[in-house]
Amino acid sequence: MSSATRITACRFCGGALSIGFCDLGETPLANSYVRPEHAATPDPAFPLTVVVCERCYLVQLDHIADAAGIFTDYAYFSSFSSTWLAHAATFTRDAIARHGLGPRSFVVEIASNDGYLLRNFVAAGIPCLGVEPAANVAAAAIAAGVPTEIAFFGRERARAIVAARGHADLVIANNVLAHVPDLDDFVGGLALLLAEMDQDEIADAVVDRQAELADLRRQPVAPFFVVREVRLDVGVVAQRGGGGALRRHRDIERTPD
Repeated sequence: MSSATRITACRFCGGALSIGFCDLGETPLANSYVRPEHAATPDPAFPLTVVVCERCYLVQLDHIADAAGIFTDYAYFSSFSSTWLAHAATFTRDAIARHGLGPRSFVVEIASNDGYLLRNFVAAGIPCLGVEPAANVAAAAIAAGVPTEIAFFGRERARAIVAARGHADLVIANNVLAHVPDLDDFVGGLALLLAEMDQDEIADAVVDRQAELADLRRQPVAPFFVVREVRLDVGVVAQRGGGGALRRHRDIERTPD
């Protein structure tokens, strides 16, 4: 059974969530499909209220749904979309060329789903690792030959990866930041995993323009509304897939070992 926790402090800066933006009442979790034997049982419903931080103006929900209730049996598999697979293949080719990746490199994708993207790095002979909290989705990636850890990402997971595999040359987090309940822990984990960037630089690099519609399938925030508070010294690439977005990237100057 899922539950939800009331949030009173901004996920980004800790400010008060005192500005109401949109109250959609109580709704069931999105993509929580009802099994036939439970058809007569009412769906659990949770508040879907969008608020704004009075300090940094980040738009976010004021309740967080229990992650275990969302990811125990996750319904979304990225590989079901042929256009998204094509985008992932193009992204991989561009990333390999842009960053000079090869068999001595290490690529990590956060929220790697069913291996839709990392399978391209595997095919190119580039060591990689996916971090995916949904066990049923991660199982599909593992079956496809994509190394995947079943876990949520944060500082603790980043330290474990670095201890086992070393620092990453490329970290991919497509459409993830807006779903993260603890932004500080997530961004801090990215800083640890990449090593050459501090947490403030990571925050600059990972903010994404794509502000997805708030829903309780995720742990959502809307980063687009806070770009005036985060300086974006990054490159921008337009993306057609997934409804369209601007992908921001940040290059890191690496020193030889």
